[in-house]
Amino acid sequence: MLVPPIITKLPSIEGYPSGKMELSITLARVFCLRMANLFALIVTLYSRLTKLPYDCTGTVIGQELYKLVVMDTLVHLIGQLGINYIRYFWTQEKSEFVMSGPALVLIYRQGLIWVGTLACPLLPLVGVLSNLVFFHVNYRIVCDTCRPPLKRWSQSRNTAFLTAFLLVTLILIIIPISVVIGSKQIINLGQSSDCGPFGQEKPTSVYTKFQQQQPILLQQIMQWAVSDSVLLPLFLLLLAYIFYQRVLISGEKRHRLVLQAELLQETEDNAELLGKIQGHPSYS
Repeated sequence: MLVPPIITKLPSIEGYPSGKMELSITLARVFCLRMANLFALIVTLYSRLTKLPYDCTGTVIGQELYKLVVMDTLVHLIGQLGINYIRYFWTQEKSEFVMSGPALVLIYRQGLIWVGTLACPLLPLVGVLSNLVFFHVNYRIVCDTCRPPLKRWSQSRNTAFLTAFLLVTLILIIIPISVVIGSKQIINLGQSSDCGPFGQEKPTSVYTKFQQQQPILLQQIMQWAVSDSVLLPLFLLLLAYIFYQRVLISGEKRHRLVLQAELLQETEDNAELLGKIQGHPSYS
């Protein structure tokens, strides 16, 4: 709660020329801080679970991450309301809304939901309700206590940058989630069937049971669909598609810059021609 506000104040001291650059650097700093916090949470939780006197780790994972998502929502809501409204009523001046804070809060909370969904299947629903409440609270804060930014630029065009942070979060979360899925000590949730959402089984056992209940031909097709000969080419095709989209977007950007330069040159030529016409004497 204390370090992110300090980081968000650094760009005002460093004096960046544009609001977009200022927001991008602030987002990158807070994102690294949030990811370090998330991985510290995972390591601490894993160390605690390995020392439990009873074998019901899945239930503990679900309970802890459920409480963490709820407490994260409440703490940030109270903090946002308290800081913004107290500052507004104290100074009677509207301040600029800092987008980096709420955006990183949502990305961090999404990381918590991805980590905890295996042990608490209702956590995505809790996350949706949390995000709805968070959005409406920030909407009221913007309407009541905020003014337009001094460095005007379209923050809505920064969606790709925030989505990239969300993709990096997903990629980083895949590693501990894969360890959890493949670990009998963590996701083999206990000795009794009422321990955790999956009992003594792994989450992937649902797919295995469903596959075994199908006809022989369909079993072979489903087994082939998850084999290396299908997943690896599919992954390479996905990478090729992402690279193609990146090249296409960069080409569109270059084309837009060329059109802007041509439009600017045409505007200057028209202004010069208009000046010559106005300066030329008329004969009657």
